[in-house]
Amino acid sequence: QLESGKNQSSVFLGKYFDENKKDNKTIYVPIYQKLNIEKSMFFTFKKLTENGRFDKIIDLLEMQNNNYMDEEKVINHNNERKSNGFTQNAFYFNKNKCLDFIKSSKWNFDYIDSLMLFYEYNKLYILYSK
Repeated sequence: QLESGKNQSSVFLGKYFDENKKDNKTIYVPIYQKLNIEKSMFFTFKKLTENGRFDKIIDLLEMQNNNYMDEEKVINHNNERKSNGFTQNAFYFNKNKCLDFIKSSKWNFDYIDSLMLFYEYNKLYILYSK
């Protein structure tokens, strides 16, 4: 569900391919840039969605991602990480775009569950791929 529509997922995560060289071969590995969302927040999102408190969802995301609200800072952060040999993990939090999406019909319990599962999968993938 998350990969089906670029506009859907671009509010919460982005994807790029990192170039890795291994055994004289170039391998492109998908890297997901995402907002900082703790697992417990997804359950809170569901409760707030049920009560129509979309503004509170944005407030939570804003508190958790206040370092990623300036697009230029995010770009500089990612460029610095890249120059130091790390993945570019920061994702720009666009408050207005996020609020518009959350108020849309695409934002529902199934979407929240899918997003939570993706975040958990990505965390485990990173943990076990080392």
